Amino acid sequence: MNAIVKRYEGNPILTKKDVPYPVETVHNAAVAKFNGRYMMLFRSHLYNGRSILGLAESTDGYQFSVSPEPFLTPATEGIFAEYEEYSVEDPRICVIDNEYLITSSVTSSIRFDVTIQALNSFFRCVTSTNGRKSYHPLIALRFKIAHWCS
Repeated sequence: MNAIVKRYEGNPILTKKDVPYPVETVHNAAVAKFNGRYMMLFRSHLYNGRSILGLAESTDGYQFSVSPEPFLTPATEGIFAEYEEYSVEDPRICVIDNEYLITSSVTSSIRFDVTIQALNSFFRCVTSTNGRKSYHPLIALRFKIAHWCS
């Protein structure tokens, strides 16, 4: 029987050795096509166990180049620090009406939540919440869409 999905023989396409900043892991990636390029968001663990999100780009979907800085790291101050004290992790990307919606889970000592970022471009900020600029210029909007634990 022919398989519907065939595993790529060149896996893994991205490892921690490909990341230009210190990480322990690379996993749980999400990929979307943007302006003819594949944009990958991936989860990595830092040496302290905290999770961050990285960004990598590719023209063919197999050979990726990782951005020199993390895409998103946990907030250390402000209103998001309460939710992201430990990590931002497990990104997912959905494209609706030329807008890229990125969900990710966030964890802290008091809760586990899901966040959403809305972008119309991977390269410029569209909106900020309460005038707050995100950690990385790629993030446009953050707000809580689900409160799972309190």
